[in-house]
Amino acid sequence: MRASGARGLAHPRRSRRPRLADDRMLPLINIVFLLLIFFMVVGRLSSADPFAIEPTVSISDERAEIEPLVILVAADGRFALGQDLLTQEALLDRIASQLIEDPETEVRLKVDARSDAANVVELLERLRQVGVDRVRFITTKVAR
Repeated sequence: MRASGARGLAHPRRSRRPRLADDRMLPLINIVFLLLIFFMVVGRLSSADPFAIEPTVSISDERAEIEPLVILVAADGRFALGQDLLTQEALLDRIASQLIEDPETEVRLKVDARSDAANVVELLERLRQVGVDRVRFITTKVAR
């Protein structure tokens, strides 16, 4: 006579469930998400401005090859040189000292489109006083 527990020691039958197409897609989805995360982390090519700027628009196609001193002017009147937030006086002092080191330094101005034009004109006058002969505006191309 066979013991009732003997059947339990035998290999139990595995119930095979049918493989779904979704099961084969899971590794592909994992790879896609890993690539997405990789490019989100590594893909940042330029540093962000210290405050949000909405540049003015231009119809010109000309682009610069070398990045010079970039002055940022916020809509609320704040100034930055590169990543440094500065007062207007500190900004002008920095630019004057840079011009002493290299008189050929190009100055670019990235102004928020919502900025007061009178403040921008005043800044241009002050830049001329510290020795800046030429200023280029950074703009975005008009969408047609």
